[in-house]
Amino acid sequence: MKNVLLILLFYCIFLFSIHAESASPAGNPSPTWHKLTVGVYSAAPFNIRQADGLWTGISVDLWREIASDLKVDFEFKEIPVADRFDALMNGWIDVCIGPITVTAEREEQIDFTHRFFTSGLRVAMRAKDAAPSSNLVLPLLKELLSGHVLKIVLSILGILLATSVLIWLCERRKNAAHFGGHGKHLPGIGSAVWWSAVTMTGVGYGDLYPRTLVGRIVAVAWMFISLVMISIFTATMASLLTAEKLGSPKPIQTPEDLRGLSIGTAPDTTAEQYARMNHLKFKTMPAEQLLPALKSGKIDAVINDAPILYYLIHTDYENALVVLPIHLDEELYGFGVKEASPLREYINRSLLARLAEPEWHEIVERYLGDYE
Repeated sequence: MKNVLLILLFYCIFLFSIHAESASPAGNPSPTWHKLTVGVYSAAPFNIRQADGLWTGISVDLWREIASDLKVDFEFKEIPVADRFDALMNGWIDVCIGPITVTAEREEQIDFTHRFFTSGLRVAMRAKDAAPSSNLVLPLLKELLSGHVLKIVLSILGILLATSVLIWLCERRKNAAHFGGHGKHLPGIGSAVWWSAVTMTGVGYGDLYPRTLVGRIVAVAWMFISLVMISIFTATMASLLTAEKLGSPKPIQTPEDLRGLSIGTAPDTTAEQYARMNHLKFKTMPAEQLLPALKSGKIDAVINDAPILYYLIHTDYENALVVLPIHLDEELYGFGVKEASPLREYINRSLLARLAEPEWHEIVERYLGDYE
């Protein structure tokens, strides 16, 4: 009887161990799931909706691999970016494949998988504003031909000619050697113009000079008048060139240089949080409107996730916009699930395995090239 009891005891222990093993996650890494609803929204290069309605992109391709590992059926459901957290918390979707930046504040609302991508906030600007030209020749020529400068120059020339004629009239008979022109009017006036020009510029060669009293009075008056006019011309050019230099966009080399610029961000994003925390002048608009607004000049810069900026500018704005080589903040991307969802553990296992495979690097290179 005792042997029978021992056999029954060992048999019960054996059955219990088998049941415990089958119930453990290691023994059953992929239970049977209902058809999952996967939240997705346009955010190239992670989520790209093709013309035929199919979704591709870094996040989409990675999720398909994970779903294959879990042997789960799913359907994509497009949601507004602003509704992604509410959709998870209310159970409208089972997974959101983002890209979603992992933050402590968001972790209080939903659960995140392990991170699958390391990114950062970057700044995009118009190419012509990102590196202003240091060449002052073109601005100088532009200002020299402006209407304001031409008026001053014509005024100076007009007064110079009037003074020249007046000197010639005073000196042509009593100082014929200098202003007589050998009895001809035009050469005499030409000599007077030469004298007026060298006197105005302060050179004063001494080859020509007035001898009559009236001529000398005119000469002294011309010296003071020309001094004032040259000063006005010099001050005008200096102010115009200074205004041109100050009006040129300042190269953005550090995050502090963003202050004073009109910046665009998408709403409810870490870019908006960064702009607000750093007291930048910014406005929010739908993500798809940011780069068109930047190109058209409605805003001066855009703050967004680096891979998104690189992809969109390379695809649609290659010569018009550029991504600046400054890093504002580091970000970690993960998938989002409802808090305490059992999916998280199984997604994490597949995710870690997939990230270690060469196929993951091929996916990233397919959309971003040699992105670092």
